[in-house]
Amino acid sequence: MRLKKKRYFLFSFIFLFILYVIAHILAHVKIYIMYSASLFPFLFVFFILFAGILMLFKSKLK
Repeated sequence: MRLKKKRYFLFSFIFLFILYVIAHILAHVKIYIMYSASLFPFLFVFFILFAGILMLFKSKLK
């Protein structure tokens, strides 16, 4: 029972972190459009993070 609660806490923490990151991105979209050259490495890093989170979910589901 404790393990399940810890797992749900971890999932909620990850979800809140993702929401915070998205809000941060939306707040700085105008800046990133102005400096479009800096947008590509940022998207690359975001894609890596997203892939890592997906891998975490897949390993948790097994």
